[in-house]
Amino acid sequence: MTIKLVVLSNAISFFGKNLAKDEQFMTSALAYIQETLICAEFIRLLPKFMTPIVGGIIARTLKSHAVIFNCLKVPKHADCIQWIMETSPKNAPWTPQRIVHELMAIWFGSVHGMSTTVAFAIHDLCLHPEYVGPLRNECEAQYAAFEQTGTGLPLLDSFIKESARLTPVESQGTRRAALQPFALADGTHFATGDWFCTPVRAIMTNPVDFPSALTFSGFRFADPELVKSLEKDTTNGAFKEMQKKAMKLTDCDMTYHVWGTGRMTCPGRFYAAVVMKVILGQILLNYECELVDPAAKRLFTWRSTTLPKPSAKVVFTPLGEVA
Repeated sequence: MTIKLVVLSNAISFFGKNLAKDEQFMTSALAYIQETLICAEFIRLLPKFMTPIVGGIIARTLKSHAVIFNCLKVPKHADCIQWIMETSPKNAPWTPQRIVHELMAIWFGSVHGMSTTVAFAIHDLCLHPEYVGPLRNECEAQYAAFEQTGTGLPLLDSFIKESARLTPVESQGTRRAALQPFALADGTHFATGDWFCTPVRAIMTNPVDFPSALTFSGFRFADPELVKSLEKDTTNGAFKEMQKKAMKLTDCDMTYHVWGTGRMTCPGRFYAAVVMKVILGQILLNYECELVDPAAKRLFTWRSTTLPKPSAKVVFTPLGEVA
């Protein structure tokens, strides 16, 4: 359900209104995410000499990418594909095929990352019901303005950021390959072709940088004065764990690697943050949600990726029907 919501939210921005209403295209756009994720992981397990052979067979067998590719050969529109065309290198313009493949890659990364992050945030709403009241009050007061500007909802912003801190989609990031023998400042040596990366999960649960690092504190990144001003009585310590300074969901530094690091920091994070707030804001305004079995395992890890278990069911009850 979450993947479908993200796909629908993305479709107009990425492909324009006409394709967003094309049922065949949207079915393929959704299937492409699942097929790419599964096939990529399968190919990674194969010996290197077999990857182009098996990859070619898979590409000829699956049809979703072909449907997307053919539909995206369009004239000028005010959408993401037009932006890619206009920002491609001027001295060596990309071919139409390269442009479409660039868009498909961004589409995959956007849907996969956002849908997983939103799913875990929904779990956290269920597991930490003390946050629902303040978040719903914020949405009731500010959501209309947020729709107009794409900014605001600082408590929800912090809640999503904290959820992503404890359940990041990737536990490793900033992957780099050594093009020549290389040494880090601590003396660690890399041979040509070696890969190294940052330990995202370990960094974001470091108690030096995050008080009570393994404890979920949904408002830890919000302005402390804002948290103090909540109508809810906070003397029970529910919201006491705070960072030294407030941070937005889109902010990045050496302690928070969800969006990447340095010049490779995700440029689409501002868009992604808005889409995630839209989905979670609508849930808060219209539904109560609860996990069918709060004690059941709700995630699994494949290599460095963390994903929600399909068996972790959530019940959504319209607010008007809550007993």
